[in-house]
Amino acid sequence: MEINKGTSAALLGIFSSDRKAAKARELNIAQTQYQMSQQKQQQQYQLSQTLAQNRQAAQKMAAGITTRKADAQNLVTNMDSVIDEMKAGVAKYGGNVMRYMTAEGNDKWTSAIGDYEAKIGEIKTNEAEVAKYMELTSSDKAHLAMDRDGQLLKDYIDGKTNTFRFSGQIQDIGNYQSAVSSGREVLPSDVLAGDEGKNQQIIISNYMRESGITNRSDVIQADLDKYITSKYLNNQPGLMGTKEDDRTVGGEILQSAQTLQKVNLNEVNIFDQNSADNTFTVVESEVGRHGYSKKAKPKTKRGTTVVASGRVYENYADKITKSVFGSDSKMLKNVEAKGLFKQSDGSQIEDTQWYGETLGGESETYNLEVTGYHYAYKYIIDGKEQLAVMTDNSAKNEELRKNYEASGAKPSMVLVAELREDDKFRDDYYYKQIDMTQGIASKISKEADYKLITNEKNDRQNQEAAKDNKRKNKEQSIVNISTNHFDGNDVFVEQTQSEAANTILPVFKRHGVQNSMFTPLLSSLMAQSSSTSDLFSRIDLIDQALSDKNSKVGQALLTNNISEFNGFVKNSLNSQQEINEFQQLQNDWNQLNANSQY
Repeated sequence: MEINKGTSAALLGIFSSDRKAAKARELNIAQTQYQMSQQKQQQQYQLSQTLAQNRQAAQKMAAGITTRKADAQNLVTNMDSVIDEMKAGVAKYGGNVMRYMTAEGNDKWTSAIGDYEAKIGEIKTNEAEVAKYMELTSSDKAHLAMDRDGQLLKDYIDGKTNTFRFSGQIQDIGNYQSAVSSGREVLPSDVLAGDEGKNQQIIISNYMRESGITNRSDVIQADLDKYITSKYLNNQPGLMGTKEDDRTVGGEILQSAQTLQKVNLNEVNIFDQNSADNTFTVVESEVGRHGYSKKAKPKTKRGTTVVASGRVYENYADKITKSVFGSDSKMLKNVEAKGLFKQSDGSQIEDTQWYGETLGGESETYNLEVTGYHYAYKYIIDGKEQLAVMTDNSAKNEELRKNYEASGAKPSMVLVAELREDDKFRDDYYYKQIDMTQGIASKISKEADYKLITNEKNDRQNQEAAKDNKRKNKEQSIVNISTNHFDGNDVFVEQTQSEAANTILPVFKRHGVQNSMFTPLLSSLMAQSSSTSDLFSRIDLIDQALSDKNSKVGQALLTNNISEFNGFVKNSLNSQQEINEFQQLQNDWNQLNANSQY
């Protein structure tokens, strides 16, 4: 028989001698049942409230996030999914929250809340770390941000990683421009030597942090130079020294003009764009530090273009204009037409007419705008100066080339100003040759706030002499190596070195051998080789030797000590002739490498 509340009360009355006590017990039971009902309702309310609160927290996070909004939105979506799943679970138990929670809900909810809180924490941490990085990069100390942090942030935003941790800023370095001559480009070695040598330790420390290197001996100079160039110089192209008692801007431009006049153009097809562009790479190399716009070529009109480099001296264009034309503006008034070169065919204007362009002649003067400066090809035919031009007609270009070659003319490279005539009907272009002189260089230096000094020429001559000496030393080293080992074929020398390095250096890196051991090893292998193929067969065995703990060659290389390795080689070679050859090879390779950068 089912016992209900009424039956229960009756039974209590039967078996109790105290009806008042029975009534009291009955009341207690009713109160207990009521409290349980209220607790159930309260739990249902609390569950609903907790779910709602957590969802609101996730939505708030989604609204406030700045980098990866999808993270917080996914959190909201996941929370909605859990809520729907738990609602379905409660329904499965007839709406009884307690039964559902006891059976399976508690575990699910605990897991969901734990996952939610962990993800909320990770999002907040990522946001805080991103904020630190953004604060640094938007401040006046942006240059102290690690390059790797920029890449890590990009990977995080792109979804390649799920965390971002700010590495902190690197150390700032001291001044390095003031110790570099005003007419010379700042080099990585100058940056290292800056602030009376204090920069070196700071930069090495920064590089090791950026690269994840913990051992100072693992720092390779070539890699360090690349880091310095990337970190301190690439964002300042053409950075020059500020030491005023040495070089000047004008002197640099003068010297560049003189250097480019000496470029050998005998094998250049000045009517072929590819051939011309290859030669103009020399221009870029020589004047790039002063501002070079490679793609800013002379204007093309009616299919004809003056063959020239991109715009040069962009950093000082206004200073050159002031020094050459005496104008503070790009707009020039009453420029004498005689002597200008025409864009239409590259010819030089010899005669002008009072009636000017109206009747097909040339005006005596023009109002022109300086659009930029270029290095162009000039040649002389029948006593008349001419700038090389190129058309969009290949047959015409071939005709120009044949006439030019038949004349026996030789090209030269000259600095020209491109001048635009603002004409609503013609909008023509003219070119004026700029003969860079000591006087113009002085004016440029004055306009650029650099004083031209008397020892400038001697200083430059000394620099050029040093370069020439390095060139000669390098050439001699190549001759020595090629004569003794490649039947006089100079081409094979640097080619062999490059191919050997491509094979050996990755092997070195895997086994912990320093790159400094490359030249001694190559020299020892060449001294023992009978041919190029024999040499590379020996090179291919180096990986095996380094893997073999019993290999004496591998052991000698792993010392990372050149002196010890050389001692091992000398004891291993078969004759004094091989020892002498080994020593000579190493000296020649070292000299070649030392003089390859000039």
